[in-house]
Amino acid sequence: YGGGSGAGGVNGFGGGRAGCGGGAIGRPAGTSGSGFAGNVNTGGAGSGGAAGGGNEPFYPGAAGGSGIVIITYPGPAKYTGGTVSCVGNKVIHCFTTSGNLTYCSRVLMAEYLMVGGGGGGAYQWAGGGGAGSFSTGFVAIDGSYFNTPISVVVGAGGAKGTSGAC
Repeated sequence: YGGGSGAGGVNGFGGGRAGCGGGAIGRPAGTSGSGFAGNVNTGGAGSGGAAGGGNEPFYPGAAGGSGIVIITYPGPAKYTGGTVSCVGNKVIHCFTTSGNLTYCSRVLMAEYLMVGGGGGGAYQWAGGGGAGSFSTGFVAIDGSYFNTPISVVVGAGGAKGTSGAC
């Protein structure tokens, strides 16, 4: 699943529930403060800021969680890069930050899973950010990439909303 949406901040009532996949929950009813950040490497979104009303200050939202890229293929290992592990007959390369995947063998069909960074929560009494995108599929890597680093980019979460200005 992709990252969950962050819940909004609500004047005096607290935010809503977070979505699946790392979205941040809204502030509890009757509390004030900044939003909560989305979970790291899930694409979860940050929640919006909230205030109890009256003369309280405005509060910022929170940043969205970063994404993740996972690449798998039948063993033995044919790449270097990321955190490498083996489960059964599958080799897994996990990228929680951007890096390089270097191909060290012949033609290969690899499977991938990508989750984009989640959106940041909005400023004061506003909604949470949106979930990071989600994509899976297969890709053939031919011999022309032999010993050539392939850039793997893991998206950061969106910035928090810090101003009520339009």
